[in-house]
Amino acid sequence: MLPATPPTSNAKSSKIKEVLKDSVGSDRKTDHFDIISPLPFGTIKHDKNLSSPPLQRRHGIRAEPPSLNFTEAETIPKDCETNNLLRNAILTNDYLKNIMDDTRLQLLVDAMIPGSAEENTMIISEGDEGDAMYVSYEGKFEVLIGNKFMGDFGPGILFGELAILYMAKRFASIRARTNVKFYKLPRQVFQRIMVDTGRRERNDNMRFLKGVETFKRFTNRSFVINRMTDLLRREFYPAGWEIIKQGDIADKFYIIRGGTATVSLKYDNGRKLDVNVLKRGDYFGDRSLITEETRDCTVTANSPGTECLILDKSDFIRYVDYKVLDQDRKISLTDLSVIGTLGEGGYGRVELVSGPNNEQYALKCLKKVDVVQKQLQEEVYSEKTLLKMCDHSFIVKLCATFRDTRYVYFLMEPCLGGDLWTLLEKKRKFRESHAKFYLACVISAIEYLHSKNIIYRDLKLENLMLDSSGYLKLIDLGCSKETVPGEKTYSFVGTAAYMAPEIIMNRGYCRSIDCWSLGVLAFELLTGKAAFTGSTNFIIFNKILRGIPQNRYPKHLSKAAVSLISGLCRVNPIKRLGCQKEGISGLRSHEFFRKFDWKALTTMTMKPPYVPKVKNLTELLEDHKPYVEPPEDFTGWDEGFES
Repeated sequence: MLPATPPTSNAKSSKIKEVLKDSVGSDRKTDHFDIISPLPFGTIKHDKNLSSPPLQRRHGIRAEPPSLNFTEAETIPKDCETNNLLRNAILTNDYLKNIMDDTRLQLLVDAMIPGSAEENTMIISEGDEGDAMYVSYEGKFEVLIGNKFMGDFGPGILFGELAILYMAKRFASIRARTNVKFYKLPRQVFQRIMVDTGRRERNDNMRFLKGVETFKRFTNRSFVINRMTDLLRREFYPAGWEIIKQGDIADKFYIIRGGTATVSLKYDNGRKLDVNVLKRGDYFGDRSLITEETRDCTVTANSPGTECLILDKSDFIRYVDYKVLDQDRKISLTDLSVIGTLGEGGYGRVELVSGPNNEQYALKCLKKVDVVQKQLQEEVYSEKTLLKMCDHSFIVKLCATFRDTRYVYFLMEPCLGGDLWTLLEKKRKFRESHAKFYLACVISAIEYLHSKNIIYRDLKLENLMLDSSGYLKLIDLGCSKETVPGEKTYSFVGTAAYMAPEIIMNRGYCRSIDCWSLGVLAFELLTGKAAFTGSTNFIIFNKILRGIPQNRYPKHLSKAAVSLISGLCRVNPIKRLGCQKEGISGLRSHEFFRKFDWKALTTMTMKPPYVPKVKNLTELLEDHKPYVEPPEDFTGWDEGFES
């Protein structure tokens, strides 16, 4: 177990915190920029009166997935004083301390690389893409924002930590004020250690569970073991502590993770007899999960203490057991005529086109050179594959794909009503009955994706489009992933304000992240405010790790709405609404949806709360702006697309 976080008493450290606090509070656009720590995150104050700024469009974040071909990170010897300085720097960081155990912490410290720089050398430069975090070790460092001196600091300060999550641009520059020394941890090394330790721990826990005789009788044993692994929590007991007591009601299962424990029996005459000593990997209380028995013995922690993995019966009993359309291509690219432009983005544009029988489609045109430059070939192929798998009323349909020398094309059904972000901006917030309709559309779509083992991973207002009748369509499966049931994935993908804690903490995740994002979406629809705000993604991440506090819910929200949002936004994913045995389908029976006509929604006979005014042909033609054709690409990566 980790020691308590060391108190920060250094006056200079406090001063630099204030300097950085001032810089982070500026009006600078920081959506994708790194920040420097330590920052005043320890006492995050959530808005009491929901006076957060109006919703703004948010950009997704994507980091390259960590390599799963592990090689041991090089261990660089350090003396005791250096080791302690680096450990303390990490433990005083409000983000990093939340994802540390002692093993993981020491591996990070062991892997940190020493470096030095002469006076006036720039260690990191504002606006550059970061790939490492640093801890100051010797000398004076100064903080510059827009070439303006903001303050300085000495040894023991961690900075640049957002770069270990993804390729964040540096929010400020750090320059050597004197000759300096520092320690550096590259992002790939950090991610390798985090994923490797997480996988090892999970594999250890699964191995423990597979050895339990009681669990071998389950017909769906593999599934149950996977679920139980995610339900386990750690707890440390000091020497002499009675972990369980003879005669007490049995409601927990335990595995010894560290240390030893003594099993004893107490007889009616008061005599006590020690009958066994449990060690790492041993377990007790397994029958408590499936029977109503009382404890038949006492288990006491031995010196210096015992660490256990614990599974609560109340969690266990929730978990029991838990379907590609070939779409014939009947149209060619040359059959299509452009009507107007529906939207433009960094990688291309979406055109409204008509087919040979005057039917309308949306044609997404992706620039091949940009896809290659950003190394998004795999994501583009994945979106094509996943869209072809889907046939659902509330997920945009893929009709065909094409390619030429400049673009790859997705021909899809058109959504001419605009996105939900635009509608919410206009309405300020939705009444509960309207929000209920939109949330039900999303639940139905996500429920369908989960049935196909697809995690959506980027649920947000901007990815929800209205069709001409007012029904919602889920679009953009570029961040989505098909998974193996029971297995976790580790990619740092999504949009900061909607990211679940398990993504931020690099713990691996599965369907649970879509439930969290659904809770964030529900909060936004019902309040017109973002659930998590901050001048930087790092501040947002730290707020997410604490969840939504009660004082963030406005008084006009019903108890059922608060129950839904708070249940979906539970920090522990296994306790989250939508993550029980029924999956996200269980939300249909939540109090918030009481009397909601799910059948009318499914058959699309329910009247939508808003029917959009669709642009006429003349307006669309006016929107059809000229564009510069991108260079040709002949690398051949797009052979799987129709030509």
